[in-house]
Parts: sequence; C-alpha cells; structure tokens
Amino acid sequence: MKEIEFNLLTEPWVRVRRPDNTVQEVSLTDALLHAQDYVDLAGEMPTQDAAVLRLLLAVLFTAGSYPRIRAFLRRQLPEERLRQARGVKADLLATLGKWCKAQCILLGVTFCELLAGLLLLRQGYALLLYRLALAAGVDVRVVSGSVNAESHGWDLVKLGVRWYQADAAWDAGAQVHRHYLKASLSNHQPDGESAAVMGQHFLSPTDFTVKIGELNGSGGIDSTDVQLLYDYLVTGKASGGLSAADFRKAADINGDGAIDVYDLQLLYESVCGISE
Repeated sequence: MKEIEFNLLTEPWVRVRRPDNTVQEVSLTDALLHAQDYVDLAGEMPTQDAAVLRLLLAVLFTAGSYPRIRAFLRRQLPEERLRQARGVKADLLATLGKWCKAQCILLGVTFCELLAGLLLLRQGYALLLYRLALAAGVDVRVVSGSVNAESHGWDLVKLGVRWYQADAAWDAGAQVHRHYLKASLSNHQPDGESAAVMGQHFLSPTDFTVKIGELNGSGGIDSTDVQLLYDYLVTGKASGGLSAADFRKAADINGDGAIDVYDLQLLYESVCGISE
C-alpha cells in the first residue's frame, strides 16, 4: 500500500475568502505570501479560523526574527498601511481574533498587512502575554516604544496594588527570566502615549519577589492577608492578585509544603504581634 503524503506548505488546505466572497483552499505558503488577495479566513466553523490564525501568527512571528524577511515585509508594505498598523491598540476587543478583524475594518488594511505591521513592531510576544494574563484574570496593559532605537512592545502587569514591567520577547527561550516583573527595563523607552499611561499607574519601585505571608501584594503583611488565606482554606481558590503558584508559595508560612490552619494561625499571630 502506497503511503499517503500531504505537504502542509505547498498543498491547498487553508480556506480563505476572496474579495468577491468566494471561498478557496490555498496552501499555507500562498496564504501568507498572497494574503493581500484575501479578505478573511473562511473555515467551516469559527473555531477553525481561530486555530489557523494561531498557526499563521506563529509562522509570521518566527519568520520575523530573520532580518532579511523583516526587510522584505517592510518593502512590501505601503508606508501609509504601515503607519496605520503602528497605531493599533492591543486592548480594543476581548479576543485577539475579533480584535484583528475589527482593526482590519477600521483601518481599511488587509489581514496580512495588519499582522505584518504587528510583526515589524515586535509586538507579538507582548500581545501573547497580554492575552494569557487576561485569561488568568490578571490586569495587564501593552506598552509600545523602542529598544535600542528599534520599535518594540512589552507589558505592564498588575500584582496586588503594584504594576510591574515584563518583556516576554527578550525572555523568549531563556532559562532564567531577566525581564519579567521588573521595576524597570534597561534600554526600554515607551512612546509618548505609553509613557502617559505608565504615569497613571502605581509602578513598583522594586522587582517582584514572593514574600512569605504577603498575599495581596501591598508590600506588607496585614489583616487583609489573613483574610485571603482564610478564604483560600474555605474555597480552595487563590485571590489577591498573585498567581496560584505564587499564592501557594507565599501562603506556606511554616514551610512544610502544605497550606492549612497551622499557616493561618502563624500568620494571624504575626499580624497581631503574638509571640510565644
């Protein structure tokens, strides 16, 4: 029996919609190189479009790490389109798919031009971190600016009452995260609008660290932390702004690897100034 082969790069399988509203299957390569000829993805279900969109984004962001490909994209994009793409805001709509489609309509740019604009701005990782943080219930903002005179994007992340800076692009592939939840990021210069937004938020003066007993991120241990630990023991759900993993680390007061009433008792005594 002959083994069946299918080349995802060259054989047609991506459903796209043309300007005349007809649907066509094209290869992954054609979908990217000739995206200016299509107005939208056209999967049989919206979930298919979301899955294909994630694949297209992954290919574009990976390709964009090569200078020759980035230079080619710059040459292909009209300056007017590129300028419009630079003005795209990361938090207009709740989902990335709806947001991209809405921006294409508002700006009058094609889907490919929008993605290429984001790619050239190095916003890809910032947008991904933005979506992941929102999905986890963490307040986040996207910052646009430059690093070493090149357009770049990163994020502001709120933990407790403080905001921290995070650059997922610079930490991509690193074993040690040196640009994550920092008070400041070296060589990162926000543009005028982003600088104004940052000025309206309480930026932490120090890098984020998990402190035992500090569950609300306020910078100290007080009765609120006791209440948060009590709520956790009752409901099993972490709250207060920390991630679930960081909350459990901070809530293990006695360091025995378990979170229980003994930790609550120790935290209560610490807040009340009770000692043996």
